[in-house]
Amino acid sequence: MKEGTTWLTDYGFDKKRGSAPEILRLQYLEQTVQNKLISPPGKVIHYSNSGYILAGAILEKIAGRTYEELLEEKIITPLDLATTGYGPPAALEPTSQPWGHYWDKSTKSFVAYQADYPKFLSPAGGIHMSIKDWVKFIIVHLNSDPSDKTKLLKSSSLQFLHTPPDSAEWDFSFKERMSSKFFGYGYLNSNYALGWFTKEKDKGYDLIYHGGRGFAFNAMVLADLKTKNAILLVTNTEVSHVHPTIQNLLMIKKIKEHYSKQVKLPFTN
Repeated sequence: MKEGTTWLTDYGFDKKRGSAPEILRLQYLEQTVQNKLISPPGKVIHYSNSGYILAGAILEKIAGRTYEELLEEKIITPLDLATTGYGPPAALEPTSQPWGHYWDKSTKSFVAYQADYPKFLSPAGGIHMSIKDWVKFIIVHLNSDPSDKTKLLKSSSLQFLHTPPDSAEWDFSFKERMSSKFFGYGYLNSNYALGWFTKEKDKGYDLIYHGGRGFAFNAMVLADLKTKNAILLVTNTEVSHVHPTIQNLLMIKKIKEHYSKQVKLPFTN
């Protein structure tokens, strides 16, 4: 078992207040908002899951319902995402779903593991689903399904989600990790919209992408808003000392080298 992992952290929550995810979210945020901002608003981009948890808590306050209930009503049910769940999939169906694996430095091998982030962190992306269901969600963002008569989101709403609100640059540590000297894609020039990394090409932002990981899973999607195609990557392994975006970009580089002459891929040089 890996020491110091998020799900083993003692957050100092008051157990008398209850253990429901929405209650733990509030307690987490009560602690988090006491921290001073690293930079003035709008000046530097610092990626933080706490921002998503805060957004989830705000929705709960406004709607008077839990984040999980709202997610079910607004996204899961309309898109018929029947395979969704919280935590690792094998925790629900250990005999039929893939187990996640983490890299054990002591044995220099991958070890199967079922635990993952606690449910109160779900607004930061703590949800699993099948590739087929994930594709349904991505197609909404591509705004390209002719059979979609309900239109979960208007084109104007999608544009709002995909467009960075300002020209703030990433903090230096992130820029170092995403340096183009590793990949040649120029990710150093990326910006961040409402839940999406963006890459500018010619006029406007046409490439959106995002990755995420649990303790033993890793996933990433890149979608080209102009060509209306996307690549989704998933692994049931995680290497803690390598940033997940770097792992995914290395896989993307291999895919591009092999398939770029056969099909048009959602990448920019």
